[in-house]
Amino acid sequence: MGLISVEISDSSIKGAVFKKKNGTLDIIDYNIKKTGKYYISIFYQDFIYATVVLPPVKDEDTLHFLIKNRLSDKLEPETDYIFLPTKNKVLSENQVEYTVYAIPEDLFYDAVKKLNITNLSDVEVFTLSQFALSGITSRISEDQTVFMTYTDDEKFIITVSKGGRVLYTRSTVIPEFITEEQQLVNFYYENFNLTYIYVVQNQGIDIDSVGLVGKISKVEQFVELIFSFSQKPVYTVLPELFLKESDFDRFCDYIIPIGTINLEDNFNFLPSQIKHTKTFSLLTKNISFVLVTILILFVAYNIDRYTVLMEKYRSLERSYLQLKQDFQNEILSKNISPEQIQYLTGYINLLSPEKTVIYTLNQIADVLYLIKNENINISYQDRKKFISIRSEQKFSSITEMENFKKLLNSKLQKLKEYRINNRTVYDIDKLECKIHLELIEE
Repeated sequence: MGLISVEISDSSIKGAVFKKKNGTLDIIDYNIKKTGKYYISIFYQDFIYATVVLPPVKDEDTLHFLIKNRLSDKLEPETDYIFLPTKNKVLSENQVEYTVYAIPEDLFYDAVKKLNITNLSDVEVFTLSQFALSGITSRISEDQTVFMTYTDDEKFIITVSKGGRVLYTRSTVIPEFITEEQQLVNFYYENFNLTYIYVVQNQGIDIDSVGLVGKISKVEQFVELIFSFSQKPVYTVLPELFLKESDFDRFCDYIIPIGTINLEDNFNFLPSQIKHTKTFSLLTKNISFVLVTILILFVAYNIDRYTVLMEKYRSLERSYLQLKQDFQNEILSKNISPEQIQYLTGYINLLSPEKTVIYTLNQIADVLYLIKNENINISYQDRKKFISIRSEQKFSSITEMENFKKLLNSKLQKLKEYRINNRTVYDIDKLECKIHLELIEE
């Protein structure tokens, strides 16, 4: 199965089918309408870039929820986004600094539609052309900060990166009125010059070398100009570092698809649900392989022990099916049922000659199923029943907290016989809530 790497821009779709062996690629076909693993890059300039400070969190969903809230003034309403956060540094016990890139999720689905991809799990990487260049830099210079410059017929991209991590990127479309070679050289140099000054002086990034890829690497006058200006080593990337057999012109034409295949995973904009599906699929394949291997070893080892080993196989198979179900519920559906407990066990001390206690507990059973370790008190005043419920709940994520809050409110609304005072307090930072409910019989 080939690696199909494709770049999509407003005016074109360009790609090839690659085979990878020992870290080197070989172009085996140019028909991208085949079955294989897809590596997709798109040229999109309006991505969101920001630095945010957040409390430390453990799970991805909570982190994305906090980022979405923090960047709300930058996001389009009613639009789903893909976030790529990178931890920069820990500022304090309660503060972590992140660099965040974000793009609308619709870009992914538009891309796979253009390529007629029906099985979304076939997509390995989805990224921007600007970040694909770091897949080139990381292969040739892991410990240097490289000012990589790329051009083709329609765009000019600069990506500054070190060790696969993008430090800065800027891109622009080449105006249609630029047709002569000298105009093109002037356009290249002006954009290079202004960007280089901004990166060094405003961003404080020390450049070790300048790399040239694409059409710009063949413009000798430009190479001489930027060397005189930057006084840094200037080099063009050699095809043989990436392709088994290729001439320089072909390599220049497919820089972005090649970089996308070599891209670090921290710049993969695959939607989270696609990542979860792929992870689940890989897990089930690995478990199935283990089960089949055990069965083969059983046959080869000793046929006389068939009964014992077959029972072990069935036990493993049951564990596998349970793991598959649990994993699907947790990762794919994100809908974990609350633990169902025998609520009457905790209320033995409430039993009295009055038979109404059991009836009362049954009335509010749905609420009691939901709340853990509650402290409940039932009293009577002026012939009215008063129920007080207190508890403290802890959560693993904001999503879990929000789901609990919605479910609790839903259960309370169904208690038509009671007037409800809900004084529950939710603490997003600590991922906990203090439940205080008062139910007064109408």
